[in-house]
Amino acid sequence: MTVKLNAENVHKKFLNKLCKEVPLNLNYNCTYTEKRIFTPLVYAAIENIYLESINNELPDIPNSDTTFYHIKKLDWKNILRIFQEMIRQNYLQIRIMYRLTSKVKIAIDFHDISYYGKDDSKWIIRSKQKNGTTKFFRIATVDIVKRGRRFTLAVIPINTFKSKRKVVKDLVNQMKDLVKIECILMDRGFESIEVYRSLNKMKKKWITPVKKSAKIMRIMDECAKNGVWKTLYRLQCNRDYIDVKLLIYPTKDGDLVGFFTNMDVEPEWVAEAYPQRWGIETGYRVKKEFRAKTCSKSFVVRLFFVLLSVMLYNFWVSVNVEYIQTGEKTITVRMVRIALRRLIEGIG
Repeated sequence: MTVKLNAENVHKKFLNKLCKEVPLNLNYNCTYTEKRIFTPLVYAAIENIYLESINNELPDIPNSDTTFYHIKKLDWKNILRIFQEMIRQNYLQIRIMYRLTSKVKIAIDFHDISYYGKDDSKWIIRSKQKNGTTKFFRIATVDIVKRGRRFTLAVIPINTFKSKRKVVKDLVNQMKDLVKIECILMDRGFESIEVYRSLNKMKKKWITPVKKSAKIMRIMDECAKNGVWKTLYRLQCNRDYIDVKLLIYPTKDGDLVGFFTNMDVEPEWVAEAYPQRWGIETGYRVKKEFRAKTCSKSFVVRLFFVLLSVMLYNFWVSVNVEYIQTGEKTITVRMVRIALRRLIEGIG
């Protein structure tokens, strides 16, 4: 199957868009243009390689030191705002073009990217050991969970001072005028009085699985014996508390699965809806394939690489939305990467 990626559209999506929106503020006598500086960044992203490794692969491009120099000069807040607006406009264009107006289930989640440096800036989060390190660069994202439309709609970098309540509030606020939220799916890590209270205040529906403590399992067992599958539960921390709905679902294996929610639904509905969230794990794996590797300690560089990977991932989703709408077979990440590589190399 030939990938129907129009070179002009690809060019517009990435190089032209980056050059137009991202202010490098080059001097009049600079040797390279914006397009020449951004080209190796996109190439390293689609190849999932280090920028340094392509110094001699593409003609007439700056070396990695020059490219990093220009990226490091950028203000991270400005970069985040610019990329977020590009992500937003890209989704709005797709939504209008294909009339994607129905309510959507969204998932909010954290994603950790391993960090092996020795410094401890506010952007380095310590967590359980994984891949040989306890240090991570953490981002929070909002994703649509509907199969075939798993767009990433917002990204926020997390520092050591940002609470989960603030993260959730900021992400949900970015969804205004972008999507109509049916419900928000979160994992156990978001079980929090402050998070639930904040979402209730914003009048948003939410679901999280329960943390299987001895207390909650005892309550679920007692409810199941009495044939009670929905009940109120008081989540308490010192003198602070919130009452939430506890839904209990018996699996085919005889286990009991519990969910906290503020929705007036049956356990069966939640048990069917919540697994849709797992699709975003696939999304994280795909974004990793679209992310250039780096050993740079620069927060701006790392953030830029993450945001660029989100744009490339959303482009892949956009192409497949178009193919689904026209009744054609969807394409793989590998096929998109090959098409983009050929475009940049001037082969295709």
